[in-house]
Amino acid sequence: MDYQADDDTFIDAPLVPLGKGRIGEARDIIDSGLIEKTIDRMMPFISRENDTINEHFRKERKNFYPHGAIREAMLNGLAHRDWTRSLEITIINYSDRIEINSPGKVFVPQTEFRSWARRNINRFNLQFPKNQHTIA
Repeated sequence: MDYQADDDTFIDAPLVPLGKGRIGEARDIIDSGLIEKTIDRMMPFISRENDTINEHFRKERKNFYPHGAIREAMLNGLAHRDWTRSLEITIINYSDRIEINSPGKVFVPQTEFRSWARRNINRFNLQFPKNQHTIA
């Protein structure tokens, strides 16, 4: 395997940023949240900082992946995981890709129509094949 780094850090934080203050006023951030803390921890592996300083006396950072894409993938891993299992979500950074593994099966909720149709299957003589791709 071609790992860039081995970091088995357990990050404990609220899922979203936690702040205090009154509604409509500026809030003080108490904790940046699990997603942001994880992305901050990953920054040396998902971006590179230039060695030179620009005219504004800052080093420019080049991201290998869009910040929003990593954040969305992590949120999807949390939102769509199987919460009946006590396994952890893993984020593996390879030299050419990032893999976010969420344990368990994909949760597929009943749609409103399908739920209504199941309740009324006899009333309207509806039929639902178990697998539409099965060859008879």
